[in-house]
Amino acid sequence: MPSVSVTAGICKEAHFSAYDQALQLDPNDTSIYVLKGEVLETLKNDNEALAAYEQAIQHDPNNGHAYVYRANALFTLDRYDEALAAYDEALRLDPKNAHAYSGKGDVLEETQKYHEALRSYELALLFDPSDILTWRGKGEVLHALKRYEESLAAYEQALQLDPQDSEAWYHRARQAERLEIPEEAQQSYKKAQDFGYRDE
Repeated sequence: MPSVSVTAGICKEAHFSAYDQALQLDPNDTSIYVLKGEVLETLKNDNEALAAYEQAIQHDPNNGHAYVYRANALFTLDRYDEALAAYDEALRLDPKNAHAYSGKGDVLEETQKYHEALRSYELALLFDPSDILTWRGKGEVLHALKRYEESLAAYEQALQLDPQDSEAWYHRARQAERLEIPEEAQQSYKKAQDFGYRDE
């Protein structure tokens, strides 16, 4: 019986063979490059994923979707300035792209530009108020700015969208602690644990 690693390798080769065949039929189909990049990211091949997204952009320089994926890959590789430039290009092409605003917020948060990050998250939520990750990002930035009541409210918005979000419960507990609401903090920590939160 093949090992897990061998099986994974076979599946990987099958995926890429299918993508290569599709690209032979239509070399200008940018969606195939993006799909290939997504699979490579899943496999933690971030540099190869980035190359796939860049191929998509070469074939269609006006594909804002591909710029967002390129920016995400650059962020994963800690290439923050390039990631910001890619998000900005995506937003130039599509000024209402919530994913680009949210990703830009993540980079700005990582580089401790909290006020700019907050603005990006707020714009992301303007165009897509149902994105839990963006609500969490907003909550984290507000925490960093010591705006704990607003941070608590952001995590509560995330929990309205997904009441089983263990990350949101954990961070809600942190804000309750800061606001000296021990009972709520304790209840929120318990909820986080119940829903599988693990502190890394």
